[in-house]
Amino acid sequence: MPPTKTKNSATGYLGKWSESSDTYKTMKWSLSRIAKVLGGKDAESFAWHELRYEEVRSIPAKLEDAGLANRSINKMLSALRGVLDTAWRNGSLPDKAYRQIQIKNKSGSGRTVGRALDLPELDVLERCLEKIAVQDAALIAVMAGAGLRRIEVIRLVKRDYNLETGRLTAMGKGDKVREVPVGDRWRKFIEAHYCARVEGQLFPLTRRQVSLVVGRLCKTYNLKPFTPHDLRKTFATHICRVSDIAIAQRLLGHANINTTATIYDRRGVEAEDEAVKGL
Repeated sequence: MPPTKTKNSATGYLGKWSESSDTYKTMKWSLSRIAKVLGGKDAESFAWHELRYEEVRSIPAKLEDAGLANRSINKMLSALRGVLDTAWRNGSLPDKAYRQIQIKNKSGSGRTVGRALDLPELDVLERCLEKIAVQDAALIAVMAGAGLRRIEVIRLVKRDYNLETGRLTAMGKGDKVREVPVGDRWRKFIEAHYCARVEGQLFPLTRRQVSLVVGRLCKTYNLKPFTPHDLRKTFATHICRVSDIAIAQRLLGHANINTTATIYDRRGVEAEDEAVKGL
């Protein structure tokens, strides 16, 4: 089969979105991740038209073995459906093979991925931030103190932080805007960077670079590894502990409270035990 058809299956599917859009980046990353668990290199060079029923059936288990939660796996399977549909429509995937392929979503929440940092870890983290570059410290403080997603962090511009109130204006999914107060212990790091920064982006980074900053901090100070999203889970768990889940939902920008409850609230069984004391 000519290489152009192989390439067109991925580029044709991804071509529905602007290359700068979050959806394009998510779907491209999803296809590349699937390609890699199948022994390929990336989305564009993988021979999607050569996939057959047995190999496709093995993909969810391979992704689960790679440590992904069902929610993430199902997003990737959506991208897989799209690229295989494109391969069939451009004639590179035979009709018989296409009709044999069945892609079923993983049911249930699956394994719990990620974690929330406990209070002693946050104390250590705060001390570590005092030793690193001002921008890196502010970046981590925004995620720990306001629970922002990586994409929300890199969208921030200087006017999005209110120096008087300590509140951030974040643009979330679907361009929904919300205000989030920053925890007191983290404001000093954000404001040190804020005062040194000229107008424009507060953090001129990519999402990958945000993750690299966090990874470098953990490695440098021998911290138990955590990710940017773990800081968001930490924020959510703390809010649930001191307030309630509805407040956490609002501050996180979740449309569905079930998302907050099943993925972000990491209080565990100790919270259940505490809740029934005195009954």
